[in-house]
Amino acid sequence: MTIGEKVAHLKGLMEGLNIGEATPEAKTLAKIADILEDMALAIEDLDDECASLNEYLEQIDEDLGRAEEEIYGDWEDDCCDCDDECDDECCCDCGCEDDSDIVEEEK
Repeated sequence: MTIGEKVAHLKGLMEGLNIGEATPEAKTLAKIADILEDMALAIEDLDDECASLNEYLEQIDEDLGRAEEEIYGDWEDDCCDCDDECDDECCCDCGCEDDSDIVEEEK
């Protein structure tokens, strides 16, 4: 049962018990029920907006994942755990010690 349904049930109970607005207590209870109804509607609106934002965020996350895959590919899988701190010889075959594409220029 949602909050709105509970508030509607409460208002129905108040009507069934013939709680009108004749006494100050009855007026107070009626105002409280009206306020609860307004709050229930506001909460339902927030829930709807939150669900919509969550769907949008999931879509952005999927799009970002595809973009990362397109840009980086399997780059992380190709590198070793040495974090490019290999000296003259690398501890694996990741190629991080391969400087063949580096050109040095003397002045």
